[in-house]
Amino acid sequence: SIGVPLLCFGLDVKAGNVVDFPVATLDLGATFLDYAGGELAEGMSTQTLRPILNGTSERSSRDFIASGLDNWRLAIKQHHFSNGTSTWLKYICCEKECPGAPSNVPNPKGGFTQLLYDVMNDPFDMSNLGEEYPHIMASMNELLPEEFACTPSLPSP
Repeated sequence: SIGVPLLCFGLDVKAGNVVDFPVATLDLGATFLDYAGGELAEGMSTQTLRPILNGTSERSSRDFIASGLDNWRLAIKQHHFSNGTSTWLKYICCEKECPGAPSNVPNPKGGFTQLLYDVMNDPFDMSNLGEEYPHIMASMNELLPEEFACTPSLPSP
């Protein structure tokens, strides 16, 4: 799920702390283990959110978050523009058409539909920035698992 609010409270959770960057739900497992005094099993890629929850860290240790299901994958990453501004961008790649996509989504090219959204300024994914920033789409595509390659249809930077 993307953009789902998470509310936490407890003895070691900083009151009033608001996190405005994406975190991964898979990290809840490591967080629960951390609070319970347990250890991660070998091969687990989950990371504890405890430093974020108790206020000792202001951001996740992940550079990006990737997710996917069935015929689509996505990556969310903060992008810093040359004018000094930054925002969180979401790259979506669907094999063929994206399920449940709004009518303004372009038709698939090369067997894939590719989209780029500004998570902070376009929370409803209404303005696809893909044509404006093909180089960002190309770099974010590299964050997706190799077995889900959208590369053949990416425009040149």
